[in-house]
Amino acid sequence: MGGLVLVVGLVGVLLGAGAFDGGDGGDRSGGGSVREGEATAGTPPPPAEPSPSSFGRTQRYADGVEVTVSEPVPFTPTAAAAGHTAGHRAVTMSVTVRNGSAVRLDLAVVTVMARDGAGRELGRVFDTTPDLGIGLAGSVAPGKRAVAAYGFDVPPGSGSGSSVLDVEVRIGFDRPPLLWTGTAP
Repeated sequence: MGGLVLVVGLVGVLLGAGAFDGGDGGDRSGGGSVREGEATAGTPPPPAEPSPSSFGRTQRYADGVEVTVSEPVPFTPTAAAAGHTAGHRAVTMSVTVRNGSAVRLDLAVVTVMARDGAGRELGRVFDTTPDLGIGLAGSVAPGKRAVAAYGFDVPPGSGSGSSVLDVEVRIGFDRPPLLWTGTAP
């Protein structure tokens, strides 16, 4: 009896994994094939703009999720700030994620990083004024948006590359990153 239960369970797993679909690679959802640029179940779509955008521009994935990184602005960290080094410039920017998809979007898997023109990864600045906390967190419902401020510590650089700022936003582990580039104030 135990062997029969094992066989039935194994067949169920294989059916669920599509092992008996005939190898045609077709769509098992009955909704037609997936067109280029569209997402398949479990695989987020590539961004509509794979190249870097300028700050303030919105980039959009094919499923409707949109991300905007505002123009960076300088700020003076308070005495309570963490992550700022004396002699460095502190900049802040807003990252907005608008969920244009049909499902709730988990923001716990959003990463935001920045590099200067020399390619150095910049440290995050956490401060109470402006409100530079943990960044995007929780989740956002379809049709809604979430906004969070991010601060970065820009070290003094040499040459013209020191004023360049590159920002990368990644939503989840399967989505390709979105990139913005411009001048650090």
